[in-house]
Amino acid sequence: MISHNNQHDYHELFSSHVRNLREHPGGELKGICPFHDDHNPSWSGNSQTGVWYCFGCKAKGNAYQFAQRVGERIEGKGGQGKPKPQLTKIRAGEWPYVDEAGKPWITTSRYDFFDEQGNLRRKDYYQYDHKAGKPIKRGGHQLPSPRPLYNLHRILNTTDALIFVEGEKCADALISLGFTATTTIGGSQASHKTDFSPLAGRCIFLWPDNDKAGTDYTLKSGNLCQEAGTEEVAVLPIPEGKPEGWDAADAVAEGWTQEQVLELVRSALPFEEYEAQQADTAKEQEAQKKEQTLKRGEFTPLIICAKDVQPENVDYLWYPYFPLGKLGLLGGDPGAGKTYLTAAVTTAHSLGRWPFEVAGKESVKEPGQTLIFSCEDGMEDTLVPRLMELGANRDLVHFVEGKKDWQGNLHNVVLNDEDIITRSIQACGARLVVFDPLQGFLPPKAKMNEMETVRPIITALKRAAHETKCHILLIGHLNKTKHDSAAYKFLGSVDWYAGARSVMAIITNPENPDEERFFYHVKHNLGPKAPGMRFSISRKNAPPFLWGQTTEVTIEDVLAGMQQRSSTKEEEAVAFLQAELAEGERATKDLEEAAKQLHLSWRTVWEAKRKLKIRSHKGKGEFASQWFWTLQPA
Repeated sequence: MISHNNQHDYHELFSSHVRNLREHPGGELKGICPFHDDHNPSWSGNSQTGVWYCFGCKAKGNAYQFAQRVGERIEGKGGQGKPKPQLTKIRAGEWPYVDEAGKPWITTSRYDFFDEQGNLRRKDYYQYDHKAGKPIKRGGHQLPSPRPLYNLHRILNTTDALIFVEGEKCADALISLGFTATTTIGGSQASHKTDFSPLAGRCIFLWPDNDKAGTDYTLKSGNLCQEAGTEEVAVLPIPEGKPEGWDAADAVAEGWTQEQVLELVRSALPFEEYEAQQADTAKEQEAQKKEQTLKRGEFTPLIICAKDVQPENVDYLWYPYFPLGKLGLLGGDPGAGKTYLTAAVTTAHSLGRWPFEVAGKESVKEPGQTLIFSCEDGMEDTLVPRLMELGANRDLVHFVEGKKDWQGNLHNVVLNDEDIITRSIQACGARLVVFDPLQGFLPPKAKMNEMETVRPIITALKRAAHETKCHILLIGHLNKTKHDSAAYKFLGSVDWYAGARSVMAIITNPENPDEERFFYHVKHNLGPKAPGMRFSISRKNAPPFLWGQTTEVTIEDVLAGMQQRSSTKEEEAVAFLQAELAEGERATKDLEEAAKQLHLSWRTVWEAKRKLKIRSHKGKGEFASQWFWTLQPA
């Protein structure tokens, strides 16, 4: 029990829990803070007032608050108080530091304090300066600087390699096995005050304790050895499976022999490599610490080195059109034959016979499964009859009708249902997956032409294709606007085009619009594009769908011909607005940005707006500051 306002009790309270406590005039105390992992004496208190403060963890208070934190009570502040545990003081060891002649210079003694249950409560160190004839005291006589190395007289009388450890107990353990070992007074916090010059020209092996403090001591001691001009500095590896804090004294206590220590020495790592390894480890730990301490809304960069990336060898279902594990896009005007072409491809895949081959990589020749998501054409009246006409193996063609909830209710599948899509593909082992048309599978509130909603959908589809190693083919429409580049002919955001690794387009042959079509490979990120092909759809054919020959007519030629038939910029602007507003209202700022990409002046767009009698109105709620345009029904 500690009495309130008793200066002696304040000092006793603080000295019982603050390690390396030193007293200065006026009752000022300094030592190692007991409330955090303190290495530098950051705790400061006063034995006269009981007030204390830590400059490291910022803890502070009076003696009563200190006693509360360490589990003691002060009489007069908190009732009867708690009796202070009785501790038994036992000398754990005494280690003399000598000068060059072997005469005692400094003796370090360690005392351990145990409670009644035999638990070690604290350790205290005491030093005596034999040359000054004075004990080392807090606030009094201090240790000399520079200080001698431990076992100095033996170091000077041998040329053997030395083992450098942390602590006299470890040094004595190795000395008992016949090695020359040394250490410093005061551990890593005072190693720089030791004279390392006797180690010049010697080979030094550092044996670290198995903890962070041991690593720090090894790094500091290694640098000091190199500064002293040692011939070689190396670090002994810590054997696997050793507990935290394991050291040389523990090894000898376990019964290690001289040969076992020598085996460890033979596997020592050069200090420079050890230092680099620890620097890398520290960086990784710091990065992990930052990641673990991220707060809500915070982010951290994720970086991968190019040498850690394994190049991917892409296989093809049908080269070069359908890369496996990737996303594809097929566009065409309504009635151009997109669904018929899809049925022809499905048939070829079900039979394992592709209609033609393009030089390059191999295509899959075995019959395979196709999974079709369709929301425009009926299975009974359109899709299955066409497959039958073309001679498909219908055992290998499957349709997804929707998704069921836990009550058995059927819902529509949408493009960001990544789990449902992946499980559907895996259920039938499909290598070709078709969404026809893609805009029929948009999630609620998602819009074809909005980058913010399109990109997450594409990301989800890419993951599904990659996980199942299939080709996902999206069927879409072309827009009515004029443009020199085929990339801007696909309806919706350009991100659909950018996200697909292979893009194809069907264009009606303007010279034979009733029967003949051009099939163009517009984009192929993974290799060369295939040449343009012709195909025809006609009841005169048997079957109605027939592939033709390659064509020298490019898609740019066809698009240029279409542009020549469009007379004025105003007509182009009219077509632009009709296409952009076909699915509903659009924000004026979005229309302006889209028109800019097509090189349409905003004045021309306004003239087209007047001609089409487009209504403009202000938004509501969070969109109250925006204007919207709506196309009036015809």
